[in-house]
Amino acid sequence: MMAETLKKNDEYETTYAEEQKVLINAFKPKQAKGNFKEFVMHSPAKFWKIIHYPIKNINWISLVAIVITIASISATISLWKYSNNLGYDISGDKFNTINRIADLKKSYDKFIQSSPEEKLMRWIWMFKDWSYVLNGDPKLKQADCVGSIFLYCRGWGSNMELENIPTFTKRIQNIAERDELKIRKSINEVVSGDIITLDLGGGNQHIAMVYDTCNGLVRYYDMNVYTKKWGFEKVAWGDPSLSMIAQHSFSIWLGNLMQDLNKK
Repeated sequence: MMAETLKKNDEYETTYAEEQKVLINAFKPKQAKGNFKEFVMHSPAKFWKIIHYPIKNINWISLVAIVITIASISATISLWKYSNNLGYDISGDKFNTINRIADLKKSYDKFIQSSPEEKLMRWIWMFKDWSYVLNGDPKLKQADCVGSIFLYCRGWGSNMELENIPTFTKRIQNIAERDELKIRKSINEVVSGDIITLDLGGGNQHIAMVYDTCNGLVRYYDMNVYTKKWGFEKVAWGDPSLSMIAQHSFSIWLGNLMQDLNKK
């Protein structure tokens, strides 16, 4: 009898405990809402405490993060003001163009400072298995004299424009008038990388890249109609076929980039 009574008491206690859990769970959402309400009510006081006693209430990692954030915002504002004073649009195409010009200056300096041998070997390596074809297709490893100069300079990182010889000659003359380029008046002024144009007669014009000078001769490399390949040729200074030798200036290297910048 005593055992049955104890068993009933245990079952009653178990049932009672389960009922209590159900009742407690039913009140949990209300308790969460109460905590949120309490958080909202006490937020102004906590914020006031953080403002007046920041070191005590903010750990050092948070403090460093805040300092970095403030510094970044200040730097952005300063850069924006500085760019506006200079007339630069730091978030647009104009700023991208300015960066592009800086990159072109680096590639131009590398080209100018390279040795005549390095320039020549790069030409040979680039066109060693190409064929001369008028208005040739680079995909088929074909190029004429104009196309080869264009592709060669682009290979160095230039923004040079692809133009026929008369148009390119006019560009050179315009740049020279602005004192941004020198047309060579003496063989002693000619250097590696200069651009040479020739009139071969019958309206046949030719363009090439200067390698060096020696014994009154100007040596140059090209893609030409005679060999149907790349060639290494020479012409005497003062020869009637020699139309012009021009400095390969940075203005040629830039192509039309400055005009594009001025339009923006």
